Amino acid sequence: MHHQASSLRQHDVQQDYETLKFARTEVRQLGPALVAVVCTDADTVRLEISNGNGVAGAAARLARQLRVDGLQTVHLTNVKPFNVPQSRIEYQHAQKTMALVLAQRLHLPLYQRTAGNAYADMRIVLGHDIRYLK
Repeated sequence: MHHQASSLRQHDVQQDYETLKFARTEVRQLGPALVAVVCTDADTVRLEISNGNGVAGAAARLARQLRVDGLQTVHLTNVKPFNVPQSRIEYQHAQKTMALVLAQRLHLPLYQRTAGNAYADMRIVLGHDIRYLK
């Protein structure tokens, strides 16, 4: 116990806080009672894909396509009652460059959000105009 207590005195807590300023933590559920806390790069963009057209699996299909391009989707949602007419990319100002690249690749319009989202930095909302996912 003495050895453990002395190692705690040597630990620099301030350095831990400095590290957290530049890294983001993410909690991933591995099982019913098991989670992993992962430190991710601060430049990583967390992407949410929302299905607003009612086509089953549309958001998951797009997430799989984007994962090939190196984008990590962290949240899939539905926009009920599935009446979104036009697809769009919603982004925060800090992700404007990534949003422009994604908009060019997917041919979708951009909408800047003022409020943040607890789950994601950027959101793709799929509307009825998306035909290639049906």
